Amino acid sequence: MAFITTASFPNVIDITDGFTTNLLFRQPRKVVILVASSMFDNSSYVSLASRRDARKFAVFTLLNSDKEITSEIMKQFDLPEQQKPQVLLLDKQSVYQLLLEESTSADAIWEWMQNDDDTPTKLLSVRDPHPLRFLQKAKVDAVFGYQNTLTLPDESLFQEIVTHVDTPAIPSTGGCPFMSGGAGGGAVHEEL
Repeated sequence: MAFITTASFPNVIDITDGFTTNLLFRQPRKVVILVASSMFDNSSYVSLASRRDARKFAVFTLLNSDKEITSEIMKQFDLPEQQKPQVLLLDKQSVYQLLLEESTSADAIWEWMQNDDDTPTKLLSVRDPHPLRFLQKAKVDAVFGYQNTLTLPDESLFQEIVTHVDTPAIPSTGGCPFMSGGAGGGAVHEEL
C-alpha cells in the first residue's frame, strides 16, 4: 500500500536531458531548479528535497551546469551566467534566484523559498516560449537529429490547472463526465 500512496519519482529530478511536460508545467506546485556542476556538494539541497513539507510545496530538479545546454537555458531566462551554483524558484511567471555557497544549509534554502517579500529576479512573458521548453527541444534534436522547428509560446503553461471539477449529476449523461461537459470537455459527442 505504501507504493500506491507515495510518489514514484525521485526527490530530485535531473532535467538536464529533458523532461515530461506535465511533470513540471501542468501541476500546481512551484519548480525549484539547482543549477550546479556535478562536482558541487548538493547534500543540503537533497536533504531539503527529501522533506515532506518541501515536496508538497515544490518539485525539486537539477540542471547540470557542465552541459552546454545549461548556458543556453540561462540566456533564455535572461539571467546572468554565474560560475557559482544557484537555485532558481519558478512560480508560473516569476523567477527567483539564490546564489549558493558550499555552506548554505537546507534550512536557509527553505526559508528563502517561503519568503514572499522577495521581488522576482525575472518575470517571464506568456508571449515568449518558456525557457525550459528549449531543454525538451534539445532532447528531441539529440534523439532524432536536428529538427528545423520553432519553440512557440504556450499560454496554458502559465495557467492554473483545475484538477478536480464538481460535476453535476445529470441523468441524461449516464454518469459520464465527458458527456456532461464537467471534465473540462464540454463538447457534444453525437456519436454516442
